[in-house]
Amino acid sequence: MRKIAIIAIGAIIMLAAGCNKSTTTPDQNAENLKATETLLNKDYSQAQQYENLLVERHKTVGMTMTDPTCKMYDSLYHMPDTSFTMHLHEYCLEMMKMNGMGSNGMMGGGSGGMMGGGSGGMMCNMDSMMVAMGNMMNMTTMKMDSMMMLHMKNCPSMGTITENMQNMVNQMQAMRKEHQALHK
Repeated sequence: MRKIAIIAIGAIIMLAAGCNKSTTTPDQNAENLKATETLLNKDYSQAQQYENLLVERHKTVGMTMTDPTCKMYDSLYHMPDTSFTMHLHEYCLEMMKMNGMGSNGMMGGGSGGMMGGGSGGMMCNMDSMMVAMGNMMNMTTMKMDSMMMLHMKNCPSMGTITENMQNMVNQMQAMRKEHQALHK
């Protein structure tokens, strides 16, 4: 299940690598940001519910991840875990479009290409980062979200990351680490 989700994320990344500049207004941008925060919060809450059920199940002496109920909760956990990354990715692509990044492809001129100037050139070219993530071995939602957030922090011209959104990503990453510990 996890491999299928990662493959699906990779396919979405590859398909979304080329973007056009958006014509959204500041009001639409605020609505998009609020909608993204709502989606991330929903995904996080659902993942947390399944994680809590899995933790409770593991409290039974001798319980392992081979138990059918544990497998079910683990599978259910990974669905909103994957959705969280996809919604964060969609938001990053929207920010890239709004700021004219990536609209000319990886090597294009202007503000979006690898050699572009005004928006940060290579450092801020999220298109190439997305393609690279799609080609990485053992890519996980934790790694992908970390790379996207690091990129957004290091490239202020990318757009807005609210404190609330940053906190949700941090909470999701902490839960993912706790989840990994259950598999050991």
